[in-house]
Amino acid sequence: MDLSDWLNFSGLLCNIAGALMMFFASPKVDFGTWVHMREEEPKMRRKALRRNMVIRSGALLLFVGFLCQLIGFLLE
Repeated sequence: MDLSDWLNFSGLLCNIAGALMMFFASPKVDFGTWVHMREEEPKMRRKALRRNMVIRSGALLLFVGFLCQLIGFLLE
């Protein structure tokens, strides 16, 4: 395998990992109404920040994966 094949392979792995991270960290749709106590608000905020960071990391992995695949395609 040459460099372009390795770049395509690593780009594909990054794309898969990024897509899975975004899928599993995305918020679930719930149409119910929730009433939260003030003590629960900081926990919910930390959880939302953690999920947003995972989704952003997944999007960055997708970008890096597509960039690797593009470079691998151009090197062929």
